[in-house]
Amino acid sequence: MASAAEGSSNQQRFLYGAIVHGQTSVLSEYNADPTGVAKDLSKVVLEQVAFKDDKKLSFLHGNYSIHYITRPSDVPSSAPLGLTYIVVLRNQTDGNSSGFKDDGRRVPFLFLMDLESIFRSKYLGKVVGGSVDDLRATPALDKDLRDLLIRADRGENDVSGLARQEIEQVKTIMIENVERVLERGERINLLVSKTDRMNNNAVEFRKRAGTVKRQMKWQNIKFRVILVLFIIFLIYLFMGILCGLPGLQQCLA
Repeated sequence: MASAAEGSSNQQRFLYGAIVHGQTSVLSEYNADPTGVAKDLSKVVLEQVAFKDDKKLSFLHGNYSIHYITRPSDVPSSAPLGLTYIVVLRNQTDGNSSGFKDDGRRVPFLFLMDLESIFRSKYLGKVVGGSVDDLRATPALDKDLRDLLIRADRGENDVSGLARQEIEQVKTIMIENVERVLERGERINLLVSKTDRMNNNAVEFRKRAGTVKRQMKWQNIKFRVILVLFIIFLIYLFMGILCGLPGLQQCLA
């Protein structure tokens, strides 16, 4: 297990974190409280844990706040007693001993969720045919817990800013959706404009086609009339040569 008291305890907020199988089997812990009070408080709370269903609970005790998540159904074959992710913080209240500041519960539970995610993804899945108790005194797990708690205490951990990131992500998604709606509206307007232009062009084309058709019809009539007149003229000319012009007297006589 990892244990340390780095810097002044008066400045330390995240004092103790642990992953526990059942109520007493500590798989990994990190203690940054030189007084040992934080660890003792976690033991007292763990003795009261009832593994009936998943829970997220918080307690206040003087200058300390204790937060934990229970998972009674976590891989029953390897963790039949259930798992608890617990963290103890130096309490920050709003002046009322029965209340938390705005981030009094959000930050520690985000830390616990991140701790659970790391444990499940990197370690719990490796327990095959055995018990999670085999993970006790695993240096890599102890280091991950220690680093996570220290980063959270310094405000450098992604967990402490996860809520803000989620808000920013939601804002980004909303902005993208609005932009898509606006873009879609612009495309619809463009499509409507193009449709209107196509309809207008179709009407204009029909008008022009009708005009051209009428012009071609009259030109065809004119051509036929001219052709008929020309043929009549040729016949008259031919008859005139034979019968004498202009009145065709010889043929008539």
